[in-house]
Amino acid sequence: SAGIPAFRTGKDAVWSTNILQNGTKKAFRRDVLGWYNNFWIPTFEAKKFRDAKPTEAHIALAKIAQIFPNTRIVTQNVDGLH
Repeated sequence: SAGIPAFRTGKDAVWSTNILQNGTKKAFRRDVLGWYNNFWIPTFEAKKFRDAKPTEAHIALAKIAQIFPNTRIVTQNVDGLH
């Protein structure tokens, strides 16, 4: 594990804690700066994201993308580590 909580499942999942209130276009349009400061930064720019290190799985996906540049890899990850 890279130390980043799941996005959709688990007790600390972003989806289960605040996505329904803040992860919408309506919430963004209502208060762009507040949305960014109160939702985006704590959710996606947190220390746990900045300090995360790629796992063997991340490295393998990155190698596949390098070896086969015309291949697209689709994951549910939001960590940006591969």
